[in-house]
Amino acid sequence: MGRSPIFYLDRLPAAAGHIASVAGYPIGAPLTRSALRAICIDPAVTPLAKYACIMAWGGQRFGNFVKSCRAPALAPLIRALLASTNNRQIDFAPTQAAAALIPGLGISFYTKLLFFLRPVQDAYILDQWTAKSILLLQFPPVIRLGPLGYEGFARAHPATTPAEYECFCKAVEGLRGPLWPVGPPPTGEQVEMAMFDKPGGFWRGFVKSNFKHPVAGKLLVNGGESLTQAHDYRCGLLVIRRIDPPRLFVIGIHGSCCHWSSDDCYRLLLARLRELLAQHKLPITLVLPLGPCPQWFTDALQALGITVETSEVESKNPSAGAGTDDDDKELFDPIGVTRRACQQDLEFITNLAQAFDRFGPYVKVFLDMLHGNRAALQHQGVIGEVELFIHEDDAGQRTGFVAVEWKNGGIGDIHGVAVDERHRRKGVANHLLDHVEQLARQRGTMKLECITAETENGPGLNCFTNWGFQNLGFVGNYPNGQRAVKLRHTL
Repeated sequence: MGRSPIFYLDRLPAAAGHIASVAGYPIGAPLTRSALRAICIDPAVTPLAKYACIMAWGGQRFGNFVKSCRAPALAPLIRALLASTNNRQIDFAPTQAAAALIPGLGISFYTKLLFFLRPVQDAYILDQWTAKSILLLQFPPVIRLGPLGYEGFARAHPATTPAEYECFCKAVEGLRGPLWPVGPPPTGEQVEMAMFDKPGGFWRGFVKSNFKHPVAGKLLVNGGESLTQAHDYRCGLLVIRRIDPPRLFVIGIHGSCCHWSSDDCYRLLLARLRELLAQHKLPITLVLPLGPCPQWFTDALQALGITVETSEVESKNPSAGAGTDDDDKELFDPIGVTRRACQQDLEFITNLAQAFDRFGPYVKVFLDMLHGNRAALQHQGVIGEVELFIHEDDAGQRTGFVAVEWKNGGIGDIHGVAVDERHRRKGVANHLLDHVEQLARQRGTMKLECITAETENGPGLNCFTNWGFQNLGFVGNYPNGQRAVKLRHTL
């Protein structure tokens, strides 16, 4: 998972020595868990190189990684964990205290250090996926989540205590039997990996659906108990019990075999509601997507005494642009693929590029790049070789594009990075920039530069600086008058 370690190792002070210490390991590609563990137990690998590989595996933002490496508390923490003879609960407290002094090292990242650096691998990673999974699989809750955020984000609480962390680890180990009733018993790590799942996996989709829905998410974060069965979820239902006051919430989502315009769907739902009433003997609130219900269904609910509410899951990103997450939001899904743009991408590029037109006539620039219209580009001051790349997710959906001009003098000029609003906050912009950096290294290009708005595109500016660009300051105004700054990243 994550990114290639070489991109992180290159950013370490005295990088050559650290890179030499991992010679022989596959640092040019994302590491597997087993390869990362081999690096972490190898005494020939420097402590900072081990840290860089763990952060690459976890997908830490480059800007936060560089800041964390400058923290005086980092090196002692790494050495202490490598030499630890303590149990995981004892190690948690000093690790948490040290991480508070290290920028960008929230609970989802310092528990990765606990897992990979300690001699005994029984301190499990507590990120949003494992934290949410435990809340869905174990009741009463053994850990706390932070506040519910946009799109259902909720990380493990930053103030998690050593006792709570120990309860989490024991809960992970306690699932070995229930999740694997037959065959050889799994390790705690295998349970953790099953809870983490993979984007597109059934369990990951189930976890996302529970917390993304505003009603379900709030109930779960505040101590609700999930009673959803696999057949419920496939039919588009979430079932959650609130403890105080006792009530059952049955929440309609878009399931694989549920269409809220179909009478058959409502008949199946009514049968399930009657079953839940008989089983739990609790008042039920039914939460359905916006839209009219059949009158016969409404009459049946009234006869059963079931309360009905409607809810619309938020679909618009409240903040435009990319790069607004901190690392602990753990929205770094598998990377998908980046490919060269083709004529079939015309509509996608045109739609995304319209966001740039508030600064000037940039749609035409990107389309001239796509069509290879050299004369028009030169007229607009784009003289070097140009390339457009499209990012696609694992499902083959286009998620964003990047445009780069390779100039004389060893400079790669990034003309724009755009991400579809439905795919923002997932690491797409970072992956596009990673791809450009990899191409630059192959070409011997040692500098990447770009121009962005000083104040009118805060998320975009943050995306570039978090990735590793340095803000060189004001360079002039866009055609439409906005102040522009120049950014540079030296390889």
